[in-house]
Amino acid sequence: MSWLKVSASPFPKKRAVIRCRKAMEAGYEVLNRGAQMSLEFIRSLHRTLLEDTGENGGQWRDAQTSIGPDPNEGKVLYMPPAPSHIPALMENLEQFMTRNDLNPLVQAAVMYAQFVMIQPFGSMNGQIARMLIPLFLTRKTKLQGQCLVMSFNLRLNMNTYCEALCAISGKGNWEKWLEFFLEVLLESCKDSQFILKRMQECMQAFLRYGYYTMGVSGLPRIMLEYVLAHPLFTAQDMEKDLELKQPRQKVTHNLLHLKGSEFISMSDLNKGRAAVWKIMFLDLAEDLAGMKSW
Repeated sequence: MSWLKVSASPFPKKRAVIRCRKAMEAGYEVLNRGAQMSLEFIRSLHRTLLEDTGENGGQWRDAQTSIGPDPNEGKVLYMPPAPSHIPALMENLEQFMTRNDLNPLVQAAVMYAQFVMIQPFGSMNGQIARMLIPLFLTRKTKLQGQCLVMSFNLRLNMNTYCEALCAISGKGNWEKWLEFFLEVLLESCKDSQFILKRMQECMQAFLRYGYYTMGVSGLPRIMLEYVLAHPLFTAQDMEKDLELKQPRQKVTHNLLHLKGSEFISMSDLNKGRAAVWKIMFLDLAEDLAGMKSW
């Protein structure tokens, strides 16, 4: 989906989400082939996240950085290791990730903390670290697919998050971090289960509406299945991917029919002059991820 273009200022987050999804899908594809989570694997995630940004992805940082509540005032919460130490530290992390003699949940907690404390890249370290959690657990456990999101619960407990990481770097105390990480993991599993259930309900409602109004065979059925598999698409892409022989007007007519149901809409993205359609599940997922009343 690298062809998607977004107008410069209003929608940078949508473009970042597309790159993140692309990186995750590529990561799962690699792991499904039986590969290990290597340093090149991590570098490739970073390169994908920085596609079309002008930044050089996949390279270890070459400058000292710091983490703190107000760097402009000289307050430093944590000082990551110097760039010269990064290659050795990341090699050590790689060896740790490939061990098979540890509890995978505890191993994921330690992996995440080590990565965040090393801060190997000049940017996107937090996002890469959060992506590594489901990828790692998919490789090590029975977790399947992109069904675990921890970002919301980590942000919700940011003060405890920082305190627990500082306890490691300052006192070598891992107990507080392990307890925090596992609690967040449990809550995230519950939240992800809720989101998946709601998404499934919406998908079923979408299909019921589509079959009722458009039919259950031929072009309508193929289009409905395509929409569910492609949250962002253009009519031209649908015609090309499905090798449709029907006139463009008929395809557009069916899309406009679905638009009336509020299951799909025009997105803020564009592909040249072609309108990009967006399945409303994207908005639903964003709304659900921001809820804490469940």
